[in-house]
Amino acid sequence: LAIGRLLEYVKGLAVMLRQDLQNSYPMNKDQSANPPSEIKPLNRVVAFYSAMLFGAGALSLYITLSNYGVLNGDYGWGSAFFFLILALFTITMGYARPGFGHVSFDRVAQISCILVLGPVDAAWINGLASLIYP
Repeated sequence: LAIGRLLEYVKGLAVMLRQDLQNSYPMNKDQSANPPSEIKPLNRVVAFYSAMLFGAGALSLYITLSNYGVLNGDYGWGSAFFFLILALFTITMGYARPGFGHVSFDRVAQISCILVLGPVDAAWINGLASLIYP
């Protein structure tokens, strides 16, 4: 009984999401010329997908931090701070290329951080650097 109700709920949710997809994306060229005021800023499909991605990320972060702590290796906060400053420096020292935009050298800091600290710590340090940089 409960499984049947759950399946009905999931089926109704799938129908609702399909209708949202059909209504939110233009199907021909006449509909694609909508002015920006008529475009929906956020529909239920995007909100649902974003919430699911956020939940998966938060869950994986919680599991990782509870099992391993913030720093995974045998180094201290000084190493993490050094690579954070290095990442910010390499992002800042980029140059503007005409027709292409801002070109930075942050890959150098990212790869060196991966090689020295490991992938998990490098991911959160470089992610933090990208979040801090304006």
